[in-house]
Amino acid sequence: MADTTVFARMNGDENDSCMEFLRDMDVVEVPTFLFIKDGKIAGRYVGSGKGELVGEILRYNGVRVTY
Repeated sequence: MADTTVFARMNGDENDSCMEFLRDMDVVEVPTFLFIKDGKIAGRYVGSGKGELVGEILRYNGVRVTY
């Protein structure tokens, strides 16, 4: 089976469960993008730079990226 990339969005102030989840994931700034592999956080990107985010997504999917 091929690797799959899933994108999800969560509003931290939506309810107590969301806020608790974000605390558990050590999310203190927004936007924060978590890269999760095999149920564990493999990395994170904090910021809103589109090019940098795309580079991080590619990198975490095994593509060699140079800046």
